[in-house]
Amino acid sequence: MSSGGPVALIGIDAGNPQLLRRYAAAGHLPRIARVLQWGAHAEVEHEPGLFVGSIWPTLLTGTGVDHHGFYTGVRPAPHNYEYIAAPVEAEPFWEPVAAAGHRVAVIDAPFFPANPDWPVDHIVEWSCHDRYFGTSSSPPSLIDEVIQRIGRHPIGMIDHEYERFAPCDWIHRDGPTRDLTETNRLIDDLRRALEMRIELATMMHERADYDLIVEVVAETHC
Repeated sequence: MSSGGPVALIGIDAGNPQLLRRYAAAGHLPRIARVLQWGAHAEVEHEPGLFVGSIWPTLLTGTGVDHHGFYTGVRPAPHNYEYIAAPVEAEPFWEPVAAAGHRVAVIDAPFFPANPDWPVDHIVEWSCHDRYFGTSSSPPSLIDEVIQRIGRHPIGMIDHEYERFAPCDWIHRDGPTRDLTETNRLIDDLRRALEMRIELATMMHERADYDLIVEVVAETHC
């Protein structure tokens, strides 16, 4: 960790770099404009032929898919070849940071469950595009605090019959595609969710003096 102060890593899930730069330059995204001007930033691109979500384990573990094993998120089960979930098989970069004695918070990093063996304040799938584990946290009381102070995410925490699914693909959609009214309802929920995300980020900043905060904005994927 740098001695210059705390570090925040913010990922914008499925963000379009060209649009972000255009809107930032036009004054519509002043905070993004400040990051582009003063912070470190990078575009990431997933490896050809792989599930697009595999970029997150690659980015957050610093290893390729041949090491972390998250090619598509599922794999054939031995003996019967039914598809089962394929977890990430490498540690995320924040675990060694925490092991070195630094205070770490993680919010909605895709495809990584909370690990109670590490001293990391970790919120899992409060918001997400692909739900793999369900909403949880480490310590377990943290998500209760989030729901009490901020509320349930209007999209990421919807109830559904499937264990693994993409919440924003299902909400406000009665047919195979959304009509204009349903699309406007989704947009309204996304706007409300982003306001709640600001409240969540503020809550976490006030909760402790973290050395590292990792947060992924999932609403942009919808």
